[in-house]
Amino acid sequence: MQQDEIKLSILQAAWNRARGRCECTQAGHGHAGRCNRQLYWGLRGSHQEGGWFPDMRHGGMANLAGVTILCAECKQKGRSVGF
Repeated sequence: MQQDEIKLSILQAAWNRARGRCECTQAGHGHAGRCNRQLYWGLRGSHQEGGWFPDMRHGGMANLAGVTILCAECKQKGRSVGF
């Protein structure tokens, strides 16, 4: 499922849960624990600093529990581990 197939209400709820910060916890991404990089709502889908992507958690469903907010850098690094 692509990011444009996730309902806006689910994206907004995931964004609020993440408090506008990257939720990545993948080992080997250069951060200890959660990434927590500051993101900006208007930069969704951007690879700029502060850009972010909604990501389906390991084939999850398009509901709040299945969506993770990732910074552009973690999204890019995640491709090697199956994001």
